[in-house]
Amino acid sequence: MKTVFAYGEQQQLKLLNDHLAHTFNFCGFTCSKLNLNINEYVSIKPDLILIFKKENSLCNIDFIKALRSSSYSNTPLITVSEAYNEDDLVMTLNSGADDYIAFPFSQRKLESRINACLRRSLTFSTGNHIKYKDLLLNTDSLSAEVNGKLINLTPIEYKILGNLIEKPDTIINRDLLINSCYLKGNSKNFSLNVHVFALRKKLGSAGRYIHTIRGNGYKLS
Repeated sequence: MKTVFAYGEQQQLKLLNDHLAHTFNFCGFTCSKLNLNINEYVSIKPDLILIFKKENSLCNIDFIKALRSSSYSNTPLITVSEAYNEDDLVMTLNSGADDYIAFPFSQRKLESRINACLRRSLTFSTGNHIKYKDLLLNTDSLSAEVNGKLINLTPIEYKILGNLIEKPDTIINRDLLINSCYLKGNSKNFSLNVHVFALRKKLGSAGRYIHTIRGNGYKLS
């Protein structure tokens, strides 16, 4: 179960509880309130922060900046404004928010924005690293890390993981993996199975992210 922190005035939080409970249940969230004392939540790592803000509220802008300079620097953050205003949108996004949505909106729209924001946060690339959840791929050393623990990979295992981690939640065709790994001969399909099995085993708990899609290939999810 994922956790969302919601911040806003009492009336806005009541709106959250009354009208958006279905959205958070649909997306698999439990909901906790967040107040201005950020330090109280340092030990808790939410999957999403949702801020209800008044139009052009400088207090909310300062709060977003404070969050981004704290342990929440990379936590997905969506702001919900009481009315759309382009200047407000620009100011909010420039202060560190990942997305901006204004009333009125449907539950489906908020659900799609939440899911898109979470997808972007799951995988990111910085220089020589690609990250997915607690799995980190180092493109220089051809190695991986799971929760900070170094995992040495063979060149074929690295290519398989590289293909998967670059496109999470996407089925990677077996033929594409076979060709990228330069597997040849009548046993190439069996060889791919063996390498994927070995890769899962090496990754330990993160091996569960690699799913076999029977008749098609594999995906990371």
